[in-house]
Amino acid sequence: MLNQVCIVGRIANKPVIKEDIITKNKYLDAVICVPRNYKNDNGKYDNDYVETRLWNNLANNSIKFLHQGDMIGIKGSVGMEKLKDKKGKTLKKLMVKAEKVTVLAVAKENQSLDKEDKGKEER
Repeated sequence: MLNQVCIVGRIANKPVIKEDIITKNKYLDAVICVPRNYKNDNGKYDNDYVETRLWNNLANNSIKFLHQGDMIGIKGSVGMEKLKDKKGKTLKKLMVKAEKVTVLAVAKENQSLDKEDKGKEER
């Protein structure tokens, strides 16, 4: 079986390094805005927001050059995260576990995803 995914999109959030409270491993969560390749019923291109996690050295190295709005390519695998809510109920969240990150384009100052979305509508 093969569990491999490649996505290309813009970073939708400000990347921040966090630490796992149990293992003490560093990680970086990034939400990647990926435009769909077809128009919706209104003639516009919708976006999917893919949650992605980078671990340890990849996270430590990536935080130096990743910024909100940058276009990146990610190679990784799909995994299921198990979380507990405040009531103790187990929740599951699907996310991409990144193995390789490539910066494809650096965002211009003050460029927002809304401006990017409007440009996609005109394709």
